Amino acid sequence: MGSLVKQLVLADRRGFAELEACWVNHCPNEDIGISNSISAKHRCELFRDILRYFDNIYFVVDALDKCGDGRLNIMCLLTGLNVTKNGNIKTILASRPEPDIERYLADFMKLSIAAHRNDLELYVHSKIECRLRENPIFTWNQELSLGNMPTRSAM
Repeated sequence: MGSLVKQLVLADRRGFAELEACWVNHCPNEDIGISNSISAKHRCELFRDILRYFDNIYFVVDALDKCGDGRLNIMCLLTGLNVTKNGNIKTILASRPEPDIERYLADFMKLSIAAHRNDLELYVHSKIECRLRENPIFTWNQELSLGNMPTRSAM
């Protein structure tokens, strides 16, 4: 959350006043340093306060399932960010389908994304073409083309 606050303040310096006020309120008479931490709740409040300087913020979190044991707290914080007075934050959370994540986010819109054979073929073909251009010594056995690859139903 601290990194997000930093990015927003760098994008619009007016947010620095909010950051300074937060520090004064929660860490009075202390030097700035890693030993002086501001709670996650207060960082979220600071984040929301800084958001008022922006028309819209698009917030994308990938690999939510990789957050480990604290992911319930993280999901709570992230979904709570959507509750702003002027509704200017849009959040996309990407994750593998994990039961606890699906339960917690059950009321949110869900979009399933799966890899399609055509997408994979295009990707592999572009990588091969790129390697051929970069390294003319690289050879490609045409018999190993994607058209000759077995499909799942054939396996």
